[in-house]
Amino acid sequence: MIFLIDYDNYEYNNKLNARKGLFYLAEKLINVVNANTATTEIKTRIRLYGGWYENKTLTRKAHTLITEASNSFPAVITTVNIAGATHKVIVNIELAYSLEIAPSTHLFNTFRARSAPKNLHCRNPLSLGCSEPHCPMQNMYSLFSTGNCPSPSCRRSLDDLIYKGEQKLVDTMMALDALYVSTSGIDTICFLTSDDDFWPVMLTLLTLGKKVIHVHTISGRRTSKSYCRGISCNYTEIDI
Repeated sequence: MIFLIDYDNYEYNNKLNARKGLFYLAEKLINVVNANTATTEIKTRIRLYGGWYENKTLTRKAHTLITEASNSFPAVITTVNIAGATHKVIVNIELAYSLEIAPSTHLFNTFRARSAPKNLHCRNPLSLGCSEPHCPMQNMYSLFSTGNCPSPSCRRSLDDLIYKGEQKLVDTMMALDALYVSTSGIDTICFLTSDDDFWPVMLTLLTLGKKVIHVHTISGRRTSKSYCRGISCNYTEIDI
């Protein structure tokens, strides 16, 4: 079995648990999967997918996770499966810098800072009844309306100040790795994500006769019935 983790999706939907660290995540995953399946795996890999490189430099988050992974893993986790059998699992965690098919070729620039979205709008404070003569919100309104600092001596623009961090290539990497490992003797692939974008690759794996365990990062979330219609019993979905 291999675990493929959409780490940003996990971190965003489970902020408190994410702060508890990677060992907590690994232990939680192993236990929740084993409690719902009859697996007796004694070794497993967990791959974390995210925007680990800004240009060719590892991000601060990547450095933090690398340090934690090297300090805490490999780890032995004791678990109980659905049949009540207790066994130990040797777990290792790695950051997915590259594709499984080409492990020595790192994919750079997977984290990118994007300028402010063009569909952002700001209401005029005056239209909301503001009567403060020097309201600082008026400057913000001017900044959003013109895209430039309201001070004539300043040449900074809205794009210089506001940006959004985005991960790129990551979903495709995760999908391709899932397909590749399914051809290399691994019959059970576990996904940790609540992103519907991964359903096509899960369906492909199921069609190929593989077992898919789908662990949702949002409590109570389930895949749409319209997607699941006609799928085999090899698909299991649970909550973390």
